[in-house]
Amino acid sequence: VNQRTLGLEELRRLEATGSAAGLPLMQRAGRAVAEFVVQQAAPGAKITALVGPGNNGGDALVAAKLLHEAGYIVTVVMPSQTKQPPKDAEKALADWQLTNEAIATDRIPPNSDLVIDGLFPFVR
Repeated sequence: VNQRTLGLEELRRLEATGSAAGLPLMQRAGRAVAEFVVQQAAPGAKITALVGPGNNGGDALVAAKLLHEAGYIVTVVMPSQTKQPPKDAEKALADWQLTNEAIATDRIPPNSDLVIDGLFPFVR
């Protein structure tokens, strides 16, 4: 098997191509995260989603909404942002806001059963 690591620019081009083709990459990533959480945490567990300004934050928001709908107690923590999020992440934020749940900006709940990290991209 021939494997290689994609650089950040190459990965962004690949994501843009998929997005332009109508592939719901953020929804798929968020759903995969939510499915993983369901395997790891009991129903009704307290989940914290840490949300950054980029697409990883959007992935975490999609997962948070799905988990909220599944009956988990979800807290979204999003530090103040100075940068405009990408379009897909902006949509994920609007979808989360439809749940009418608050967004914390300054503190992480001390008693979370599981934390989703959507703050930082994975860069090698």
